[in-house]
Order: sequence, then C-alpha cells, then structure tokens
Amino acid sequence: GTTSVLGTSFNVKTRGTRYEVKCFTGRVAVVSGSDASTLTPGNATLFEEGKKIRDYDFDQQTPNWNQGEIHFDDQPLRVVLDEMERVFDLSIEYADSLGTIRYTGFFPTNDLDMALKLTCEPLDVDYRIEGKTVALFLKED
Repeated sequence: GTTSVLGTSFNVKTRGTRYEVKCFTGRVAVVSGSDASTLTPGNATLFEEGKKIRDYDFDQQTPNWNQGEIHFDDQPLRVVLDEMERVFDLSIEYADSLGTIRYTGFFPTNDLDMALKLTCEPLDVDYRIEGKTVALFLKED
C-alpha cells in the first residue's frame, strides 16, 4: 500500500499481508490496490492482501506502542500471537482452531508472562513456556 502525509501524525502497521493506518492529527491518504481512503483524526483503515477489510474509529491520542502496550480490537488470535512473537522474539505453537478465536484487549511489550496472562486467560487458553517457545492449549475443566 501507499501512505501519503498531508500534514499529520499517524501510525502505519504492516505485518505480512496486513496493512493498517491510524490517523491521530491532520489527514492521511491511504491507497492499497484499487481502494483509497482519506483518514481524519480518530479514523483508521485495515487492509489484508491488498483488499480493504474495514474502516473504523478509535479513541486514543497517540499510538499505544508509545506507552508500551499493543491493543487489539476483535482480531483473530493468530494476529495477536504473531505480534507477540515479534515483540518478544519467540515462537508460539498452537492449534489452527485457536488462531481463529477473536480477541479484544491488549498486552504490555515489556513482560511476557503478563502478556500471556492478559491474552490467554479471558479465552480459557493455557500456556507453557519452554525457553524461546510458548505452547498454547485449551484449559481443561
């Protein structure tokens, strides 16, 4: 995709085939494939594989990663876990079915154990850390 600065502050997040832009001040023109958007403060857009998934509004003044947190709104767990792998430089193993669970929440970028607790506990998912590998599995009742 292409992002054009039109006198603004914004955040661009690209991960694999995902491309997300959030506008904090001013305006941002975003083009990916044949889709185009002009974002104003509090507006965001999300593309995957060059196709617009959705435009949405958000309520924050600066990117959350500036405050040591990464936030997610109704994202597949695989997207959250991919970001966790990147932030903590580790590998996370899980069944494909877990990757499709939807997640809304956040995790801190400086504490792996807390990040796993905040992400896994609300979803009834348990985890085991072995070196640089984390294994996820459904909690047993």
